[in-house]
Amino acid sequence: MSKVSVVMAIYNPNIDYLKKQLESIEGQTYRDLELIVYDDCPEHRTDIKIFDGILKNTKYKFLNYEDKNLGYIKVFEKLVSNVKDSKYIAFCDQDDIWESNKIEKMVEALECSKSNLAICDRMIIDENDNIVKHYDDGNRTDIIGKWREAKDIYMLAPFQTIGPGMSIVCNAEFAKKVLPYDPVAFDKWLICCAALENKIIKVTDELVRYRRHSNNVSGVLNGINSKDDYYKYRIEPHDYVVNKLNNLYKDSSSFDLTPLIEFSHARTDKNIFKLYKYRYVCKVQAKFEIALALTPNFVFKLLLKLLRKD
Repeated sequence: MSKVSVVMAIYNPNIDYLKKQLESIEGQTYRDLELIVYDDCPEHRTDIKIFDGILKNTKYKFLNYEDKNLGYIKVFEKLVSNVKDSKYIAFCDQDDIWESNKIEKMVEALECSKSNLAICDRMIIDENDNIVKHYDDGNRTDIIGKWREAKDIYMLAPFQTIGPGMSIVCNAEFAKKVLPYDPVAFDKWLICCAALENKIIKVTDELVRYRRHSNNVSGVLNGINSKDDYYKYRIEPHDYVVNKLNNLYKDSSSFDLTPLIEFSHARTDKNIFKLYKYRYVCKVQAKFEIALALTPNFVFKLLLKLLRKD
């Protein structure tokens, strides 16, 4: 049995939610586990006794505190760097609930496929643990629902969320090799790299109950107040990532990266003709950004206000 390190970042968590997450780790059918935790809230450290009270059969350790907040991506870089003798790494949030066979199923998929990274399906739960949405893709026709392997998503991965961090289990050597991570999102970077190496697999079982509540920060227009904001915070960082991926994999990937590069540059250049030509890379962004390029800024601001009204 190959050892798995579960890496968890916490930041002033809801204690009831944290306990449920820990209970679901303690209840895993796969037993060769360790939990590595980093507390990124200098102002309000979480009581370690909570972990002692729940984790009776799961070894865990806290990494040494730092005096400043590192941020989500740097915390996971720190956690991954501190994995010493495990073959696999499972990424963990502080308020979800894992199905008891999550790690067992994910490790089995990785070993059978010899992939570097596996992503499972998920359910969405609310503040009261009620399931509000299934990601079971039996009836889905979009690529996020239908994809199974790298060729399905390698162009799309830099521009859309294929799977959030808590749905990922990956090879530890791979996770360390691709450090440092994408400044936009660590999980997106790992997925992009695994896809371009043609070593990624989808596990269609819903193995995580992913909690959405009032404190979640999400949405492509969150924090966007103008067209300039959108180009600065939603397009330029992704173009940086695409260029970084191209530099890393242009001579080693078995896939043609040209459409990905051309589409990304069309976004930064606001080139509606190339956006249309390469729309198959990411249809959602292509449609939205063609319309955005043709929309006056004052109209865009008005639409944002209308969307944000209760």
